[in-house]
Formats: sequence, C-alpha cells, structure tokens
Amino acid sequence: MLLQNLHDTSVVNQYRNTSIIQSQSSKFEMTNRPIIMKKKKNYSRLVKHLKHKFRLASIILRKSDKSKVFHVGRFEDYQKKSMEYMDKTEAYQCLGTNDPLPDLVQRTNKYLLELRLAKWITQKQYEK
Repeated sequence: MLLQNLHDTSVVNQYRNTSIIQSQSSKFEMTNRPIIMKKKKNYSRLVKHLKHKFRLASIILRKSDKSKVFHVGRFEDYQKKSMEYMDKTEAYQCLGTNDPLPDLVQRTNKYLLELRLAKWITQKQYEK
C-alpha cells in the first residue's frame, strides 16, 4: 500500500508540497522577526530591572562552580558562609581599617627612586 502511494504521487506534486512548506516557513519567520527584535530591545531593560529587585530584597544570584545552574540565596547566608570558611581555613585576613596599600605604594616608589639614582634602571623605566 505504501509503495503504491509513493508510485502514484508524481514528482511535480512532491515539489509543490515542498515549495509550499518552504514558503510557509519563510512567511512564519518574517512575521516573527519583529517579536524577536522587540525581545532583544527589552532584554537589557529586563536585566536592569531584575538587578534592582535583587538589590532591594538583598538576594544574590550566583552561577554554580561546575555547571550552568544558577543559585539564588540571601545576602546574609553568603556572608555567614564566607565568615565560617575564613575562620575554618585561616587563609584570609580581614583588613578592616588597616589598609596596607598606601605604605606599600610608598615603599615601592622609594625603592624605584633608589634604583634610578644608582642607575640600575633608566628614566623611561622609572616613569613607567
């Protein structure tokens, strides 16, 4: 029965069917293009709105380490977990009001000046 149906349909009919399908799909694409463009325009506004909502509710949205999954959590929970991790590992030191950066910059500049005066580096290197 199937073979008989295949042999009964002519090549012209098959060509017409495929051309009709192609023309319908292209019409569908053309009618949906403005919607896609509209979505692209609103995307940045939507992202901005969501960021604002997250800040108001003190919610953090993070990407998981090894997957493409997002995790939503409260700011307080993240703070608590980070403090626990810092206490457990003792690998981090909270700077607080003691900012070592100005002292570090001053010592580096002094050392560079000494190198320049001893002619170990050029003026161009010193200015960089």
